[in-house]
Amino acid sequence: MTVITGSLLSRISVVVLDIDPLIDFYRWTFGWEVVIDAEYGGDADFPTIAGPPEQATFRIVYLSDDQATPRIGFLAYTDPPFDPAPRPPRTALGDRDVILAVSTDDIAGVVERAAAAGAEILRGPSVREYRSLDGSSVQRVYMASFFDPDGHYVEVNQELDERPRSPRLDS
Repeated sequence: MTVITGSLLSRISVVVLDIDPLIDFYRWTFGWEVVIDAEYGGDADFPTIAGPPEQATFRIVYLSDDQATPRIGFLAYTDPPFDPAPRPPRTALGDRDVILAVSTDDIAGVVERAAAAGAEILRGPSVREYRSLDGSSVQRVYMASFFDPDGHYVEVNQELDERPRSPRLDS
């Protein structure tokens, strides 16, 4: 297998129908801040859509955990090029779902704030054990999960044991 270096997932963007409630949810639940809030229009080159170019008008908001680096973006079309019908409440993961994994040092507070802000809590904080990457030890992690108000699955982790961090790709 060829080892490729120099690649790092920089952020993820999620297409949503109603952007403002999700921005409020993630700011309240995790304490993230808006670092970009912009509107774009008529550019059918990005992101690619199935409809005509005039449907490519959208607003994108990026949130950050360090007040500088965009970590997650929410994109909402002004005139969605897909069926904007409300989706039924989520109770389980399905095909093509994405899991948003968030590390925290206050899992109980995150779950409490998420529930108060309308998340469907699937599993409250519980301890899980995993083998370390090299298989030499067991890593204990508090985990919780919920669906955000738009139906995206969020997994929250709080490490209970110290472990060596992976080196950054740019070092």
